[in-house]
Amino acid sequence: MVQDFLVTQGLEQRQQVARVLEGWAGLVGPEVAAHVVVEAFEEGRLLLRADSTTWANQMRLLQATLDRRLREEL
Repeated sequence: MVQDFLVTQGLEQRQQVARVLEGWAGLVGPEVAAHVVVEAFEEGRLLLRADSTTWANQMRLLQATLDRRLREEL
């Protein structure tokens, strides 16, 4: 029932984004979370900000793993 309400009100996606934001360190681990943060969620895409080029490249390499992990969690 609640899930149906969230979907009809367009809130389901917001709820999922909030869960990602709240659980970011748990999803990616404390080391990654110390260097990479969620910047925004736009047009169905999670935008991240890394504190260095090295971490940005690492996140590109981990993109498929992160996508899978987010799908499992949400």
